[in-house]
Amino acid sequence: MKFLVPILTLALLALAAPAQAQQVTRPVTIEYYQGPVVSSNRLIGMGGAFIGVAEGADAHLINPASFATRYSYTVDDWFDYDWALSWVTMPEGGDAALNSAPVAVDVDSASYVELGFDLKFGRFGLGLHASPHTFDERLGWTDPEEGVRVEAVTWTQMAGGMGLGYAFYDGQLIVGMASETIQFGVAGEELERDELFHLSTTQVLWGGLAAPHGEPWRLGMRFRTPADEETDVVGSAEAFQLRLEPERVVAPWEVGIGGSWRFGERAYNPHYTFDKRRPNSSVGDRRYVLVAADLILTGTTDNAIGIESFLAQEYARAGDELTLSARAGVESEVVPNLLRLRAGSYFEPSRYSGHPGRFHGTAGADLRVTLGWDWRLNAAIDVAPGYQNFGFGIGFWH
Repeated sequence: MKFLVPILTLALLALAAPAQAQQVTRPVTIEYYQGPVVSSNRLIGMGGAFIGVAEGADAHLINPASFATRYSYTVDDWFDYDWALSWVTMPEGGDAALNSAPVAVDVDSASYVELGFDLKFGRFGLGLHASPHTFDERLGWTDPEEGVRVEAVTWTQMAGGMGLGYAFYDGQLIVGMASETIQFGVAGEELERDELFHLSTTQVLWGGLAAPHGEPWRLGMRFRTPADEETDVVGSAEAFQLRLEPERVVAPWEVGIGGSWRFGERAYNPHYTFDKRRPNSSVGDRRYVLVAADLILTGTTDNAIGIESFLAQEYARAGDELTLSARAGVESEVVPNLLRLRAGSYFEPSRYSGHPGRFHGTAGADLRVTLGWDWRLNAAIDVAPGYQNFGFGIGFWH
């Protein structure tokens, strides 16, 4: 009987060999986290420090109190509206660290659009915000039979929100809330591969702003609720030769505080009078200097990996620790009624334990151009190790 032992051992090894050659797929939870400032050109130029400013249609998802915050030149009008449009792109080609992560993604092209619109009726305001993102990437991972495999994929992301706000005490205390729905997915471009998976999840944002009359300062806060959703897997992980297959997507909670101070002749926090018979709040020299700073604390997630980790098919835990981001920026109308300049910086923490964060430098400008109406052309830039983007936008000059 002893001679049967080697034979049985060889037979078991032969049966196990095909199984070992097959791709082993591991279900994972992806953490949705956005490290760089992805917003309008005004916010990018100021380093993302806008929680304590909270004004304009480009600030809805930074601080929902902005739905009801008035510019100084509109506090005498019962009805008002505002809109903002920005387009931001990243240079094509090469590795790009979309977040501060230990893995990089080979980006062919990347772009996103920021669109905000709101209506104000007296002390009440409401509006919407949309931000479609598209990243075309080339991902490489090891296939047991073919070796290193390169696949072109498109990562799409759509963040859309609507919200409302109300100004109490003639604009001295403003509160707002927004519901932000995030949809994103991954689709293959080669070998006629369809979408692999997509997700739709919703987070709620709460914001507040204190703006005492006659004072040159403001204080703001924002809270973003966490989210936890199962992914809708519509493709085959085996067809894509994935080692890591998304099972759930989680988003951590966030709490942020910010403050701003404006130097200049015009009132920063005027009374909300809605009465044209009163003196205009926007008189005086237009030149000003606005300084702002924010702190944002982000919560933890359990047993999750980062988006970059999934795209690179390299397992790396993310979200195990609390992270803190600091932001600061300055804005000035250096040439009255013609040119505004901005500069800022912020620290982007890494969600990966043991991996360092990175500092960003930002800048931006607004230029008045008169063609039928007074248009506001704007631009911004954000640069950090492994990351850079450029943005352009348009709006009305007031």
